[in-house]
Amino acid sequence: MKPKASAGVILIRIAAVLFCLVLISTSMMSGLYARYTVGAPSGDGAGVAAFIVDAGIDRSDVNVTLTSAADGTASFVVTVENDSEVAVGYDLTLSATLPAGVTVTLDGASPVLVGGKYYFADVGTLHAGSDVTANHALVFTADPDVLTQSADGAAHVASVPFTLLVAFAQID
Repeated sequence: MKPKASAGVILIRIAAVLFCLVLISTSMMSGLYARYTVGAPSGDGAGVAAFIVDAGIDRSDVNVTLTSAADGTASFVVTVENDSEVAVGYDLTLSATLPAGVTVTLDGASPVLVGGKYYFADVGTLHAGSDVTANHALVFTADPDVLTQSADGAAHVASVPFTLLVAFAQID
């Protein structure tokens, strides 16, 4: 009658069998991988595309004035230029504390309020070499009640300071 193997011996045998299976499967997979891998010669040069974009804003901190004489609207034109060798997409973020009753749109689209900032996503795409310039109208509009005339008949004025950021991303 054979003596029974201890638990430690059984674990060592199981570990040895698993180790052998790992070696065999690794060998088989490496041969399979090498069979379906394609090589290509590589050069020692690198090509870099020029990335030259401009938001066409003199300063990022700007100001518009809303008056009852101008029907409570004021617009600010944002010109975006792409002199790159690649297509670019861009977003616009406006940081401002708008007075009560004042709204802002970009080309008629309303922003999404994110973290206290007005965010216009996917404003546009400029392809390299073709449509390299785009103009966008940022329009501030005040409710009529906000811009009432004073007792002496002078137009009420509301000033809206804001910071504008245009973020570009390379598309191709």
